[in-house]
Amino acid sequence: MPLFASSYADSLSVLAETDVLLLGHFHEDAVLLRKSTGLCLLDDTFYGDPTCGVISPANDWAAVAGEHVTVWRRGLGMTKISE
Repeated sequence: MPLFASSYADSLSVLAETDVLLLGHFHEDAVLLRKSTGLCLLDDTFYGDPTCGVISPANDWAAVAGEHVTVWRRGLGMTKISE
């Protein structure tokens, strides 16, 4: 999984954040980053900007939504849900 430079992370619109993870988007691209290392855990493209996101208190799952929903689960990866 790729690492993101802190300058990129600084330009994200934040959807959700915990002490460990940052979920945000840069225009139509949503990312979930491990804050300590910059490791990208989720990278997904939306048609239009994502509108909301959530990270579990245990940092073991996250979801981002817009024209579809993408769920990330630790150890299982990404699942995209659309019509």
